[in-house]
Amino acid sequence: MAYGKTRGALGMRDGLMGRGFMGKGLRQFVIKAVLLVKISRKRTYSYELMKELLVTVKARHIDTDMLKLKNEVYNSIASLERAGFIRSSTDSSWGKTRKYYVLTPKGRSALRTMRKTIHDTVRGMSQILR
Repeated sequence: MAYGKTRGALGMRDGLMGRGFMGKGLRQFVIKAVLLVKISRKRTYSYELMKELLVTVKARHIDTDMLKLKNEVYNSIASLERAGFIRSSTDSSWGKTRKYYVLTPKGRSALRTMRKTIHDTVRGMSQILR
């Protein structure tokens, strides 16, 4: 196999969220940050979050295993709820019981911290990569 046919220029799997580029911890951080942003904008349920995330991933041509991503999203939602960053409630008004999520004050604070961390990291990396 010639170099470059299945691996990117850095010798790793292509794609921002591919396993080769982003370690598990960073990948989970990004997924949780995206979920907190989406939940902060409106009361929403897990399937809707999943659909929005999949559209984002596909639109950005991000190489990822969709089944693995779904599992990570559902696990991240459960983790965020256990940590007290989001709160759930059930609603059956549409004929189907759905579990809706909203951000808690603790979640808003965590989102502010995540945004600052991401901005600081990007700024620092930009300086390093010049």
